[in-house]
Amino acid sequence: MTGADQNWEMLKEIVLIPDEDWKQGAAHVNAMIAEIVEKYKPDDVERPLKTLLAEMEAGSKASIARVKGAMIANRSELPPTFDAVLGFISLEVQRLQNRNYRDDADEEESKRQIRTLTTLYQAVEGLQTLVPVADTMSEVDAEKAERLSRLFLNSFRKWPRENVDEVADSTYRFGLVGASSYVLTLLGMQPGHALAAASVFFAGKRIVETAKAAKDLFNPGGAP
Repeated sequence: MTGADQNWEMLKEIVLIPDEDWKQGAAHVNAMIAEIVEKYKPDDVERPLKTLLAEMEAGSKASIARVKGAMIANRSELPPTFDAVLGFISLEVQRLQNRNYRDDADEEESKRQIRTLTTLYQAVEGLQTLVPVADTMSEVDAEKAERLSRLFLNSFRKWPRENVDEVADSTYRFGLVGASSYVLTLLGMQPGHALAAASVFFAGKRIVETAKAAKDLFNPGGAP
């Protein structure tokens, strides 16, 4: 079912709320509408990566060319940077899962963040497989990389980077912001002032050290 079909079904269900419910007042009806909206709310973690990419508009020729050129030019730096991002995502998801939630709303927000981080993880994994081994890249791979880059950026924007009571107790978040900023830079994107500032902390040799630290923390047993 497409997004348009889902919206139509949702609106139809709201319109068909029985008259007896409408007569019970706004509070009663609003609660019913909220339940209907929640039922039709898209959940990225339940939608395959292939579906998410298919739903995206095709990138412009200029955008595809920019990502292609960036991936070729930065093919040696991208693998350790991707490793760093995947490591920090895994650590942050683990931290969110093990938190002592303040209330139901706090738990639901953590679950939402985990869903967003899961999509972010899938996008990075997809990009990993497309890193060129030489100074060439097919147009098919370039088009897919461009879509994955946009999915990565969109997911990163949805993940809250400035949450005072969270950032204070999570170095993983700081690492993820910095490493993700560096990824966007390597992909030839202009991430904005906040991300650009964060990327200053992760450059050159340091990103390789960061990647190794993240992998070691998440995989202390040394298994691949």
